[in-house]
Amino acid sequence: MKRLGDKPKKAILSAHVIFVAVWLGTSICSLILLLFQPETSDLTQLSTVRSIVRAFFFGLLIPSAIGSIKTGILLSVFTHWGLTKHYWIMVKWIVSASMIAWLTLFIGKWLFINSTSLFNQDMVVVGFIVQTFLLLMLVVISVFKPWGKVAKAK
Repeated sequence: MKRLGDKPKKAILSAHVIFVAVWLGTSICSLILLLFQPETSDLTQLSTVRSIVRAFFFGLLIPSAIGSIKTGILLSVFTHWGLTKHYWIMVKWIVSASMIAWLTLFIGKWLFINSTSLFNQDMVVVGFIVQTFLLLMLVVISVFKPWGKVAKAK
C-alpha cells in the first residue's frame, strides 16, 4: 500500500488531533454544564441546560468522534503504523469504536428522554465521565505507545 507523503501525513495528523481535541473538549464542557447546573426545579432552566448539551452532542461531539475515527484509519492505513501492527493502536480502535457505540446507543437516547428525570440526568453525567476518562486514556496511550508490536504469526 502506498504511504502518504510528509505534507499530506501532517495535514491528516493535524486534523486528527483537532478532532480529538474537539471531542474531548465537548465532553468536558458537557460534563461541566451537567455537574454545575444550579439546583432548581425550574423546568425551563433544566430544559435549557439539556438543550445546550444536546446541541454540543449532535453538533460537535458526534462529528468530531467520527472525524477522529476516519482520520485515524487514514493514518493507520497510509503510514508505517498499520491497523494491526501495534497493540496500542488496536486498543485505541477497540475503545474508540466502543465509545461511539456507547454514545449513539445510550447517551444520545438519554439526552432525549424526559428532561426532568434525575435518573436520566445521572446516567448522562456518568456517561460523560466515562467518556472523558477513556478519551484522556487514549491520549496518554497515543503519547507513550505502550505494549510494543504484535508478534508475527509463524
